[in-house]
Amino acid sequence: MNQVWVNLINNVIKFTPDGGHLTIKIERHDDQIAVSVNNDGPLISPTDQDHLFEKFYQADNRSNVGRLGLGLAIASQIIALHQGRITVVSNPADHTTFTVYLPSKGSAK
Repeated sequence: MNQVWVNLINNVIKFTPDGGHLTIKIERHDDQIAVSVNNDGPLISPTDQDHLFEKFYQADNRSNVGRLGLGLAIASQIIALHQGRITVVSNPADHTTFTVYLPSKGSAK
């Protein structure tokens, strides 16, 4: 799971503008833990949101030059191996938030 947190936090920092804000939040929801990382950087288009967790996919963004587009795909696979899931919401009201849902101790199937 360390690689998941490194990938997500690095992305949040990378896409937070100077003077911007980022938030990391951990909450318990019934039988799962939700870890959210949020920033007020550039929004991710709905089309890009649909593909972010695919290997080698890169959103149309000049700062991706030289990158392979593997970080979120790797994170997604690790999370799935832990019986979890990851979501992304990116809109003007909520900014951009990635949330990792994992079973809490004793609830994994």
